[in-house]
Amino acid sequence: MNRSGHRNAADDPISITVVDGNALPATSLIQMNKEKRKRILIVEDNPPCLLLLKDVLEVHGYEILKTKKGLVAINLARDNRPDLILMDIRLPDISGLDLTRLLKQDHQTKGIGIPRKWSMMPTCAAMRPTPRSEGRGP
Repeated sequence: MNRSGHRNAADDPISITVVDGNALPATSLIQMNKEKRKRILIVEDNPPCLLLLKDVLEVHGYEILKTKKGLVAINLARDNRPDLILMDIRLPDISGLDLTRLLKQDHQTKGIGIPRKWSMMPTCAAMRPTPRSEGRGP
C-alpha cells in the first residue's frame, strides 16, 4: 500500500490469468494463486457483523474461515493455521479474552496474530441487537 492509502497492483494478493479459446490455466497456476492468499479466521456470533467482515475481506482477496463459537475456533486455528484471527469479545461459549489466552498458550497457535483492538469492533457492536425497554413502542 502506498502512502496515500490506495492499493497498487503489487499489494494485490490475487492475480488474474487471461487465457484464449477453451484453454484453461495450468493446475499449478491455480494452486499457486491459492497459496499466496492470506487466511483470516473470524470468530463472531453476530450474523450481520460476520457477513460484513467476510464480504469486505473476501473482496480484498483474503481466504476466510468463520465460526460463531469460540471453542470451535481453537480447532479451526490448529487445523488451518490462519495468518490472523479477528474475534468478538462476547461469544456464547467462552469469552474472547479467555479464548485469546488459550490460543497464545497453545504451541500450535501461539504465532497467529490476534489484534487486541481492531477498527470494525464499534461497527459490529452497533449491529448487535439490544433488548427494547418496557413501555416504549417498537
